[in-house]
Amino acid sequence: MRRAGSRDRLSLVERIDWFRVLADLKHARVSNLETARRLGVAPATVWGWRMGSEPNYHDGEALIALWRQELDHAVTVSAPRTACPVWLDR
Repeated sequence: MRRAGSRDRLSLVERIDWFRVLADLKHARVSNLETARRLGVAPATVWGWRMGSEPNYHDGEALIALWRQELDHAVTVSAPRTACPVWLDR
């Protein structure tokens, strides 16, 4: 909760858009179940990422590697990102 008169400020931070990464994979005919199998995670975990959870670092790196492989993206291509509002302390 924000305190009245606090000197924090709202800023936008870019984060990987995991929903879009998974949607791109689905469009490339890699189902959520197949994604889970290839990453070694539970299907419910992949569903959680689609619903807004963020993968841990290791799973996120593996998911981006799969995304690059399936969509023939070079390593220099950045994963899709979205701007998210966050409160920053001054």
